[in-house]
Amino acid sequence: MYSTMGRITVVLLALVLSIPSRVWAGEPEGLRGLIEYAIRNNQLIQARRAELEAVRSKKPSEEAYDDPVLTYIHPVEPVETRRGPQQRTLQITQRLPFPGKLTLKGEIVSQEIEVAKLLYQMAIRDVTTEVKKLYYELYYLDRAIELEEENRKILAYFKELAMKNYSVDEKALTPLIRAEAKYERAWNKLITLKERRHTVGARLNAILNRPPAHRIDKTEELAPVPVPLTVETLYEMAKNAEEIRIREFRIKKAELEEKLTELVYYPDFTVGLRYTEIGESDMPVEDSGKDALYLMVGVNIPLWAEKNRSRVEEKIKLRISAERSKELVLKEILNRVRDTYHSMLEKYELIKSYRDELIPMARESMNIAEAWYKNGIGGLGELLETESMWINFRRAYYRTIADYLKLGAELERLTGLYKKELEAFLK
Repeated sequence: MYSTMGRITVVLLALVLSIPSRVWAGEPEGLRGLIEYAIRNNQLIQARRAELEAVRSKKPSEEAYDDPVLTYIHPVEPVETRRGPQQRTLQITQRLPFPGKLTLKGEIVSQEIEVAKLLYQMAIRDVTTEVKKLYYELYYLDRAIELEEENRKILAYFKELAMKNYSVDEKALTPLIRAEAKYERAWNKLITLKERRHTVGARLNAILNRPPAHRIDKTEELAPVPVPLTVETLYEMAKNAEEIRIREFRIKKAELEEKLTELVYYPDFTVGLRYTEIGESDMPVEDSGKDALYLMVGVNIPLWAEKNRSRVEEKIKLRISAERSKELVLKEILNRVRDTYHSMLEKYELIKSYRDELIPMARESMNIAEAWYKNGIGGLGELLETESMWINFRRAYYRTIADYLKLGAELERLTGLYKKELEAFLK
């Protein structure tokens, strides 16, 4: 039994949790609306989008030549030549990488762009999955709250029956106390469920980039359907998961970096022009004061073989590491697909069992127990037990549906099934 102060506290908490927050314009409706809202507003998705644009901006600079170098030389003391004293010199040089190096650098950035695209797509995928899982949890909590409210009404009715029996038979006091205790526990359970809904709603609002207390409407009715694909088909789909494709692009990048590093054995070139201003000579010579123009060609010499060889070996090992990483991730994903698939099969059979057998049986048992109690054949204890069984089976039914749908969301994430409903957002 609660004290008076305890009851007042619980009532105040229930009132606070039931107060809706302000509704904004353009509120999303249902699961689909929440997913679309999350894709537009989630901060992780926005960050991945910015990262993608940043990598795209990187490619032109990687494929371009280095800036030319302009040099001005002013002699401290003029150098006398046959034509006259050298006065000022201007020089411009341009470094030219060995043919193929810039192309490989551009291709490497292309692989980075593809990885950034997949990371952006993964953000959409993971946010979508999390929104679904939280929505399915809200679905269970909404139904559990309804059941607990229904439970309290039924228990209140049973209390009235017990009170009538107690008025004519003092031996009915114990059943009356038991009914009162169950009623109070149902009230406490209801408050706990509302608190949990508030917590789950705050987590969902965080993903939607909204204030924690923002109102989330009651969830839609959901009808689970059996898994439409075989596990073998799901395996094949999972092989094209974003995690696998990212590893494939990283392997390709490592191969290109290996090729680029191998070109370290080939020299780069430097070309340039040099213009030197010549003053008038004091001697009467031909071409006196004629300025000088030079064409320059330079080449670096890859002399330190050990340093270059270590760079090549490093890239080879990184490529091997990327290949092994892909194999490990693929095995992990396939294992998770298998486990999720079989868990869904078990949950779906349990859903059918609750829906077609256990819940109808519990309902019938409660009806029979109620009729017996009214006719003085059975006791209140049996009636309360059958009522609890009926409520608990229905609660477990909704719990299993929510868990089944969460597993389905995870399976969609692992196999790429989510893309069909999000195709418009992945262009």
